[in-house]
Amino acid sequence: IEYFGEYSFNRSHAVCYATTGYYTQYLKAHYPIEFYTVALGHGDEYSLNNIVGEIKLNADLILKQPDINKSSSSFTSIVEEKSIYWGLSPVKYLGSKGMEGILRERENGQFYSVEEFLQRCSSFCNKRVVTNLIFSGAFDEIYNVNKASDRIDILSKTMDSESLHELVKKHKLTTNMSFMSLQKDICGFNPIDFDSLNQIHHCRDISTLQPSSSELRVCGLVEEIKPFSTSRGEACNIVLSQGTSKIRCVMWNDVYTRNKASLQKDQIAVVPIFVKKDLKTDRVQMQVSNQSNITILQ
Repeated sequence: IEYFGEYSFNRSHAVCYATTGYYTQYLKAHYPIEFYTVALGHGDEYSLNNIVGEIKLNADLILKQPDINKSSSSFTSIVEEKSIYWGLSPVKYLGSKGMEGILRERENGQFYSVEEFLQRCSSFCNKRVVTNLIFSGAFDEIYNVNKASDRIDILSKTMDSESLHELVKKHKLTTNMSFMSLQKDICGFNPIDFDSLNQIHHCRDISTLQPSSSELRVCGLVEEIKPFSTSRGEACNIVLSQGTSKIRCVMWNDVYTRNKASLQKDQIAVVPIFVKKDLKTDRVQMQVSNQSNITILQ
């Protein structure tokens, strides 16, 4: 190993990596909010979720959703609050023109209501953009929103009741969880605390699942439902996610028939499963248990 190391990984590389590693660990330990703000700003979709998980686990910081008065294009830190705010740029349909316009207009003073925002920013933010900003949580601090479903009151200030009804129907906004799932889809910020949900509902972290003879409970966002036909009728594969971790489970005929009407994409579900290892292929297989019921969280 020593001989191989002399030419496979030379000293100059080793010194550079060691120095960089020391600097980054020092910054993470002594300037965590500045370190994580920069790290989040340079992360891709996969590394972003890992950094968010690390912040929740190790750092005494609060990661907050976009805010119309505090967020910039990328991640913004406010040291006094020990908070990092999600950027505005990921909000769907906002675009660089709309984002730059909001930041420029904000130099003339903060926004105090969604109606005032529309008056000041209507030339570069249409109603679809404003709707997405509301769904992303950007006006929550202005209106002291305590739960995601309360955003319906903010939306009512921007459209008539008929349009609001159609919007709610289109996105199937019937529960607080449905608002939270839509928020993740619109801006990338995931407000769902799966660690707490796992503890409350006695579920396993899906990233640590191992084969077991006992029934296990998992909680996750339903990302896919793919029906398929068998000789006994219709079954399906479902994909559940917790942040970057995902599992695929098969739901056989009887179970699928019993849950088909209530199970929908973008819901948070508690699902009883069996995790088994195929002795022939050595692959881990997961299937939804037919002994217990699936619970949809509201």
